[in-house]
Parts: sequence; C-alpha cells; structure tokens
Amino acid sequence: MPRQRDFLEYHRSIAAELQVTKDRVQNLIGDRHWHTVGISKEAILRKVLRGHIAETFHVGTGFVCGPDATSHQIDILISSRNKPILFGDGELRFVCIRRSKFDPPRRSDFDPLRRLT
Repeated sequence: MPRQRDFLEYHRSIAAELQVTKDRVQNLIGDRHWHTVGISKEAILRKVLRGHIAETFHVGTGFVCGPDATSHQIDILISSRNKPILFGDGELRFVCIRRSKFDPPRRSDFDPLRRLT
C-alpha cells in the first residue's frame, strides 16, 4: 500500500532533529563556557534555515548598518543574495538597513505576558 504524504510528521522530524542536536556541545563541555554553547545552538538553527529557505536568501550572522547607527550583532541574519552588502566573509555579513530582509526580533517580543495583552 502506498504511503501518504505527511507534512505534519515531516515537521515533527525536524523538531526532533533539533532536540537531538541542541545539547551536543553542552554535553561535551558542561557549563564551562555558556557563550560557546549558545553559539553552537545558533549554528544549528542557521543550518536548518539554510535547508528550508529560498536560495535567494543568505542565512548567517552579522550587523545591520543605518545612516546613524549600527545594530548589535544579529545571531541569525537573513539577507537577500540579490542585494549588495557592505562586507561579507563566510557567514558574517554587514548589510545596509534598507537591504535587511527582516527586522531582528527583540527579546521583549518573546515575553509571554506581552502576548496576552
């Protein structure tokens, strides 16, 4: 009997893959260097995004530069491959504010109480 497509199960498998891989670095170094643990988790998310986002976009890390200021480092920066960049080296990108595809989320955007208001 042919197997039916199951998009929900497909997405569950991606979530399961993230669960399996997210703590690998922490399992190796414990709590000795949380910064490295965080960097490894960001890298895992960037890899998953690269596998699912259109090839016209670059998934990396970097900064958004405006006329008066430059952002803090953006851990996951999605920018257009069809637009010029100020600087790029591997995953690192410096893009103009008008070239950034998405506004980076702020920590306050993830505040659970804020969602209820």
